[in-house]
Amino acid sequence: MATILELTQKPEVRKHFKRGKTRRPFYSGGQIALRVTTRVEKKRETVAEGEQVVELCCVCENDVVLYDLESGGESGRFAGDSQVLSFAVDPIAKRGWIVTSASSLRFQLWDPHSRKPIRTWAPHRQAVFTMAFDKSGTLLASGGADREVQVWDIEKDCRTHAFHNHQGVVTVVRFSRSLSNLHLLSGAEDSSVMVYDLHTSQPLFKLDNHMSMITTIAHAGRGRGSASHVVTAGADRVLSVYNTKSEFSLSSTIPVFQTVREVLPLSDAEYMLLTGKNVPARKGGEGEEEGGSKKEGKKENEKWIVLLLGDSGTLSFWDIFTAKKLHEVEYPTRTPIRYGGTKFGVREKAFLFTANEETLLRIHVSPLLPSSSSPLSSSKKKKKKNSRPQSATSPPTHPLSLSYDTLCGFLDDIYSVRYVTPSKVLLATNNNSLMLYNLSNGHISFGVGHKDIPLCLDYKKVEGRHLVLSGAKDNTVRLWSVGAGETKEDEAEDGEEYVGNTISELFVGAGHTEPVGCVALANKTDNFFVSASRDKTIKLWKKEGEGYNPHQTRIGHDKDINAVVVAPNDRLVASASQDSSIKLWSVPDMRDIYRLKGHKRGVWSLAFSPVDKILASGGADGTIRLWSLSDYSQIRVLQGHESAVLSCSFLTFGMQLVSGSAYGAIKLWTLKSGENVSSFDPPHDGKVWDLDVQADGEAIISCGADATVVEWQDATIEEFEKSAKLAEEEVLKLQELDNHLLEGDYGKAFSLALEINRPRKALQVLEVMSMKERRIVLGKLDLQPPLVVLLFSYCKMWNTHSRNTVVVHQILESLFSKYHPNVLLRMFAAQQESFKELLTALEPYTDRHYKKTQELLQNSYSLSYILQQTQTLSPVLPPEKRLKKG
Repeated sequence: MATILELTQKPEVRKHFKRGKTRRPFYSGGQIALRVTTRVEKKRETVAEGEQVVELCCVCENDVVLYDLESGGESGRFAGDSQVLSFAVDPIAKRGWIVTSASSLRFQLWDPHSRKPIRTWAPHRQAVFTMAFDKSGTLLASGGADREVQVWDIEKDCRTHAFHNHQGVVTVVRFSRSLSNLHLLSGAEDSSVMVYDLHTSQPLFKLDNHMSMITTIAHAGRGRGSASHVVTAGADRVLSVYNTKSEFSLSSTIPVFQTVREVLPLSDAEYMLLTGKNVPARKGGEGEEEGGSKKEGKKENEKWIVLLLGDSGTLSFWDIFTAKKLHEVEYPTRTPIRYGGTKFGVREKAFLFTANEETLLRIHVSPLLPSSSSPLSSSKKKKKKNSRPQSATSPPTHPLSLSYDTLCGFLDDIYSVRYVTPSKVLLATNNNSLMLYNLSNGHISFGVGHKDIPLCLDYKKVEGRHLVLSGAKDNTVRLWSVGAGETKEDEAEDGEEYVGNTISELFVGAGHTEPVGCVALANKTDNFFVSASRDKTIKLWKKEGEGYNPHQTRIGHDKDINAVVVAPNDRLVASASQDSSIKLWSVPDMRDIYRLKGHKRGVWSLAFSPVDKILASGGADGTIRLWSLSDYSQIRVLQGHESAVLSCSFLTFGMQLVSGSAYGAIKLWTLKSGENVSSFDPPHDGKVWDLDVQADGEAIISCGADATVVEWQDATIEEFEKSAKLAEEEVLKLQELDNHLLEGDYGKAFSLALEINRPRKALQVLEVMSMKERRIVLGKLDLQPPLVVLLFSYCKMWNTHSRNTVVVHQILESLFSKYHPNVLLRMFAAQQESFKELLTALEPYTDRHYKKTQELLQNSYSLSYILQQTQTLSPVLPPEKRLKKG
């Protein structure tokens, strides 16, 4: 235990790091939805009381995750026990229920506050792939592989309807409510759409205009309480539009030339807000129905435009009134879009979310215009009598183009990470593109170029340029520039340097015959860089004009090369290999200077000290070795990891080293003493592939096989101040304890000894109490449950010594007399301790003490008998007959 003096001395090196920003997987593919909640549910200072906020609700393997769009992090997670197949979000914001269906065939109704299931039931015989709430949040419809459609009353916990009209797997269900009717629509793989009347519990219509699986159903057209039209889409690449006012008659069939996964209805104002485009005049003139009659509803209740998300990888805007495409926005990577959702007018913003098959989420956010010019806000204002209404077909005063930011829900293995700024890091993952990851809001920018997975990267700021070097499985090295050509319109947060979000490719180097596993940039110039590959070669690329050429190529090792680094002075290169050796090379001629041997297995990581002539290496033997570059001797071996050391880096001006291992552990070392100062907690769940230290040493970023990026913040001063405060309080309490002993107040002295966790002091107080008062009685002490559990643990420890047996058993007698066994069980359960294990540990020593006591008692009987017999043989003479001595 550290002394009080040590606790009050200010540390010269860093000793504590705490887990800060953590980005773990939140989306693994599947359904997404936008959920509106209120300030009452979300405890955030940035949102006013009662104000609405928008969250992204999505599936991550066995869990449903709520993602906060304001802070860019998780706001909740509903942890299930099997793969989530579908979910439904309660439309009532204040209640906020979520219902999930899983591969275990169970439904779970979740409470958004406690994140625990309120109710669990299994309504279907096979997996359920779709479910939906009605607008009131009372009814829940579901359909799945058993070809059955069910309707449940969530509040009353009972099934109200069951339909068996489909001949294939049910793929989509939707409610359609009006003032007089409540309909349910369902689509299936048999290409049919069924319409059910929930009042009569009978199927009304069978819509069979499609030729293949139904993918989605949406409501569009006119109507405040209910839509005038239903739009269905299928794998046959057409839209079918049905008129609900005329018994679901087919109005039109629109070929869209793509498999549509989602149909998102938009009003004219919403369309103009997102695209900045005018809406063409419709048939019959603006303000007329199809037959030429005047419109009687308000424009904001009409949604004739639909946004289609599908396999074409584009956002297509179609007018179902005229059956024409109005606008199309292409993704940078034309990947199929699977899911989407929209929310308008929440916190003066418009939200559009989409997800593709690569589990990438793209957020398109457009802030609403001021109320004087916004189509959405102006339409909600009350019109004055003589004022001319604003035309809904007029574009906004400041038209907005559809922009996007990108979130990545599942990064998979993250092989390399480097700081660019304190809030932005570069990542090399299982995606073919490099990623510039914003730790503040979770947004990602891509560097597209590699044809296969990038395995490594390095970053340096040289002559004002932010350069990135990457190597990949496509056998190439690529040089990139971050933020090139972007203007510094505003500074980044906390006064840090502004760096743009673009990653521009500058150079592609081909020449290796195997995947490039490690790269290194020069530290002071952009004249050269180094790459190494599984083909066992090392290449030094020298700048010539606007490009680079392989100036030197050397066969470096007998096996795969795992790491390569450039010395701070750019005069030395070090390489490490699976052949358990480290080689030093001169720059620029790449002459083999020396071969360092010492590791018993392959070497995985290298790092040059920024100050001293020292090289650190981490190997598969679990050791970190420090090498002198002056005489090439081994200075020290750091032992503590239980598996291969995959990454290491210097910090604190070269006085300390941080390392990550294959078991997920990250350790901090002080080089002077070779001591493992700290082990970061909690560790990663898999290999720590890489880590990097912030320029000022205040933070460390780590990544690994658990698809998680963790930033560790320096908490040395915080922990020092906390320890100093605790030490000061402990000194005062020890003085107070001594005062109670002098005053004879043993009860308070004992309670204080328990509070400051001093078992020896507590035993001394009990021994004094036993001598002074002949018996230990704790009945009058009001001990808190944690202190009672702590006292039992002290008794277990004291009971191992026979000299303490009397004191221990007096305490146990007092505790068992005061507390009922059930109360003690609850106390131990609250502290996550086992009462049974405690009694099991006490029993053998108590039996031993009891046997010794019995032996002593039997021996005392023998001694008494001997004394009695001695008195019989030698009677005691009367005093007058005794011989006087002397």
